[in-house]
Amino acid sequence: MSSQVIDEYIEDEIDLQYYWMLLLTVLYKYYKYLIVFVILSSGAVYFYIQTAIPTYTASLTLHLADRDRQSWDDYYGGSYSPRTVFQTTQIGILKSKRLLGRVVATLKQDRERFGTEVDEFVIEDLQSAISIEVANSRQFSDIIAISATWTEPELAAGIANLVAEGYIKLLFDQEIDYALRDQTFLSERTVLLKEDVRIAEQRLQDFREQQNILSKPLGRGEVDDELSSMAARYYDAREKRLKLEDLAEQVNNLDGSIEEIKNIPAIANHPRVTSIRDTIFELDKQRSELADRYGPRHIKMIALEAEYKSAITALQQRIEDVVKIIEADYQFSVKNEESLLTALETVRGRKQTIGRKDYLLKDLQQDVDTRRDVYSKFLGLYSQADARGPDKNNNIWIVDRATPPEFADSPSTVKKVLLAIVASLFFGTGLGVLLELNRNNIANDRDVESKLGLSLLGAVPLIKSDDQNDEGLGFSEYINNPDSQFSEAIRSLRTSLTLQSHSQDAHRFMFTSAEPSEGKTTMALSLAESFAQMKKVLVIDCDLRQPSIAGFLGNNNVRKPGLADVLANGDEVEDCVVHHEASNVNFLCAGSKTHNPLELLSSQEFTFLLNKLSENYEMIIFDTPPCLAVSDAYVIASQVDSIIFVIKADDTKVPAIRRAVSRFRSLAIKMPSVILNKVDFAAWTNYEYYYSSGYGK
Repeated sequence: MSSQVIDEYIEDEIDLQYYWMLLLTVLYKYYKYLIVFVILSSGAVYFYIQTAIPTYTASLTLHLADRDRQSWDDYYGGSYSPRTVFQTTQIGILKSKRLLGRVVATLKQDRERFGTEVDEFVIEDLQSAISIEVANSRQFSDIIAISATWTEPELAAGIANLVAEGYIKLLFDQEIDYALRDQTFLSERTVLLKEDVRIAEQRLQDFREQQNILSKPLGRGEVDDELSSMAARYYDAREKRLKLEDLAEQVNNLDGSIEEIKNIPAIANHPRVTSIRDTIFELDKQRSELADRYGPRHIKMIALEAEYKSAITALQQRIEDVVKIIEADYQFSVKNEESLLTALETVRGRKQTIGRKDYLLKDLQQDVDTRRDVYSKFLGLYSQADARGPDKNNNIWIVDRATPPEFADSPSTVKKVLLAIVASLFFGTGLGVLLELNRNNIANDRDVESKLGLSLLGAVPLIKSDDQNDEGLGFSEYINNPDSQFSEAIRSLRTSLTLQSHSQDAHRFMFTSAEPSEGKTTMALSLAESFAQMKKVLVIDCDLRQPSIAGFLGNNNVRKPGLADVLANGDEVEDCVVHHEASNVNFLCAGSKTHNPLELLSSQEFTFLLNKLSENYEMIIFDTPPCLAVSDAYVIASQVDSIIFVIKADDTKVPAIRRAVSRFRSLAIKMPSVILNKVDFAAWTNYEYYYSSGYGK
């Protein structure tokens, strides 16, 4: 079923009653085919069972558990316990083509035991013959059952045993293969790692020789001591230079004034200055003592004064010498600081060089140690693998071997036939439901809503007759058989239209259809007759191309003037209206043939005529041509209050109806209500029950 059809039938809320009625309808419509299909299917199954070659089933039990057993709760607990995962995996291996291929090869090699039948064996034969399951009674054990079904009992037992034996051998062969691959890998890897160790050791030795290192970098402690001593000397020289620089700046700032320079503490306290200052002090003291005793002209005073002046001159000379010494010391300290800084940087460079060498040496040594460690581990693994050999899972072993069964499998004929009956019934019914859902026509109210998006006004049953194309059959049926299902349906439609006309103030009703022979004229005439029992009704035959209503009224009215004569020739409408005594319905037939019916129906005269008729009649019913054939109905639709669209059930195709309805929508005309005509109510049990319960015969 296409997704488009599915989308049409999907709703927010599933209508279970609809699908129940759909199921009953399928059973009613296709019950003959279903009976034949069920009989053929069950007969085919019965014939197959009776003619089938007897088969034999042999079984063995296999203990199947993982090598590494865990605790009870961890191993057996949960849907995804290690036991469940392990058994599921191993059962997959038991069914694998690789294992079954080995079994087939073994069977062909032992054809003397199993017969020449095994020569034609293929893997697919074993896949269909073998079944593996864990019995429910053994759900907390590690026992599984392997069964083989075949036409020969010995071969069935042999297949089951060979599968189990081949499985155990396959696992062991796989372990051997794993062990050989592991040994090969470890052997090759050990050789490569040994070569890596040799290369790493060679790189280390080459580095030692290039850097003249015997065991470790030499002189690192001496360099540290030398760097510390050199740094101390440098900082002392810089401090001395800063002091001399400050003193030199003080002297330079005094512009050579001896009196001010000699007061500088560093100069005043200089040994060369202090000695002469002491001499000057003694001479000044002697001058003071002799000045009281002798006069200034005394020879001693003159000699003392001369000595004092000579000392002052010597002091000035001494200060100048000290200033020169300070300047010389400052220049020396600058050069000494620079030389010490150069020496310090040299020592630092040597330390960095030694550090880099030491880092490279450690890196090379670590690389050698790492490679030696990896090599030792792989060498140990290789030795262990060589000594241990392949591992074998001792938790997988055959508990009970399969033996040839004595009796053939007895098929449950009754059970399988009943199953075939149920399956064929379900399949046939489902196929019928799909056919009903996929049909491209309208059959019920749900189709009208889901496929057309329109509301269903009502449904009218099919009238059994030899002449199904007689449009007047319904008209006479309503008159001659008022208690029939058809008549009851017309009265139900009358009720719906009455309610609709009251709510919408509708007096003009147009009947149309998508294609000819859908029963629109029958609906128009029958409803007109039903409404004529309550009000004054006029039926206008607007099908000016192929009129039919005049024929229903009798041959005397075929050539009587009608709608075309009123519009084209100006005939009086009162002279053209025909009153039908049996139904109490008034008719305005199509009248004379015309070559321009569309122009007449779209003329202003037609509008005036309808307005005049609306004053004299309580209801006017228009019988129009099919929508897809001509456009007359779309023109008349603008003049009416309500549009009734008649659809022939299970006949008219949905695309045709949609084209007609879409034309109404494109012309902005009110959407029509639908009457589903010629419905086989017997196929829909709800209608059959309703009309067979005394409401309609």
